[in-house]
Amino acid sequence: MFSFKKMLDEFDVSKSILIVGEEIKKMEEIIEKFGEKFSEDYKGLINHGTEMKIKVGKKKVKLFLQVVSKKENLKNERIKYSAVIFVCDITDRNSFEELESWIQNVENMRKSLPKIIVGTNMENFLKGVVDEDEVEVFAKQKNVPSYLIDTNNAPLIEKLFTYILSNVFGIEGSIQNKDSSSNYKATTKSKKGEDKHSNYKATSKSKKGEDKQAELIEVILLGEKNSGTNNIITTYLE
Repeated sequence: MFSFKKMLDEFDVSKSILIVGEEIKKMEEIIEKFGEKFSEDYKGLINHGTEMKIKVGKKKVKLFLQVVSKKENLKNERIKYSAVIFVCDITDRNSFEELESWIQNVENMRKSLPKIIVGTNMENFLKGVVDEDEVEVFAKQKNVPSYLIDTNNAPLIEKLFTYILSNVFGIEGSIQNKDSSSNYKATTKSKKGEDKHSNYKATSKSKKGEDKQAELIEVILLGEKNSGTNNIITTYLE
């Protein structure tokens, strides 16, 4: 028998997120990239949904993520979701134009449900038929936040879920990489009793006498306004 109390004992927080839109592949890629990097027990999607355990700061969080790509299937969703992600593909205008209908259908289920709009396929922005400003303007009209991401870029996926966890669910802290805990323990054990400054000393010694002057390379990105040059710089720095 399912025990809600037992679930609360195991996890500090349990939340459900509905992900909707025309592009089922992109929506599933968001979950897969996030689960592969941050979930301790991610085993893939079953019926376009999954449960995953993550660590946010010192909290243990259980997430249920469900993808719906057909509006008529929304009526079959009986779970009380904590937030909805509306996904479009910037290389597919239809997926963007259908956001209005998706929002209306979700609001018919529950009007006050927290929402966020996500534009995907930023890796192919040169083929984009939906301008970045269009996504931003539409999101402002609906009074919801918006993100533009590449679904193969783990840091951008992390930023998206960090925003949701912090600003929607009030869960502060960094999302812990699922391998970081074991790596930390192994590193701590191997360095027990060693001089904590040994690595610094070795590095300083090896660089002694080297030329401190670094080579400066200047790169200029040319293109029309809103052509995506800022995204190239942002992605490289991340």
